[in-house]
Amino acid sequence: MNDSGAVVFDGDTGTASQPDRHVYRRFLAKQAPPSVVADGSQPTINNSGTILFACSRAGVTALCTESSTVTKVGDIIIGGQTVSGFDAWAINNNGGIVFTAALVRPAFLGSFVDSS
Repeated sequence: MNDSGAVVFDGDTGTASQPDRHVYRRFLAKQAPPSVVADGSQPTINNSGTILFACSRAGVTALCTESSTVTKVGDIIIGGQTVSGFDAWAINNNGGIVFTAALVRPAFLGSFVDSS
């Protein structure tokens, strides 16, 4: 929940064999039902109202806001390393995003000498 009383959560409206997860937003001060924001899960919201959540883009796991894809599995980031997954994300009130990424490191281009 942010300082404006906006709450975000995810819910599954599918079946066990065909899950269908959505991100919802509800303003506590209004007598209205939650509204669907996007397909996704594990949302967090800042005081500006920006929602950060896990999503899927073209069948690839991604981290998104309502207006953009932040990163996705397969993206090349810091030092030429490839993202293979991410976890534990947060967004601050200025829109700064942090997350923990699992990275695929480039192949080691060294030599191996058998000592036997």
